[in-house]
Amino acid sequence: EDAAAHVQTADILIIIGTSLNVYPAAGLLYYAPAGIPIYVIDPKEVQPIRREVIFIKEKATEGMRQLRAKLMK
Repeated sequence: EDAAAHVQTADILIIIGTSLNVYPAAGLLYYAPAGIPIYVIDPKEVQPIRREVIFIKEKATEGMRQLRAKLMK
């Protein structure tokens, strides 16, 4: 409940290192406000998601470097 409340007020959601198959954590992205950017960083294939998500197919360290560069533009 606490995590869902935080996600509901987020300006950006970054999900790192998950297949999005383990609940309840995998369901948190559905609490994100409409229109905020959602990034998933994982080197493996991630299950399809019904919301628009930006995938960065890298390990956490490299994925965060790429995300940082993208956000700093």
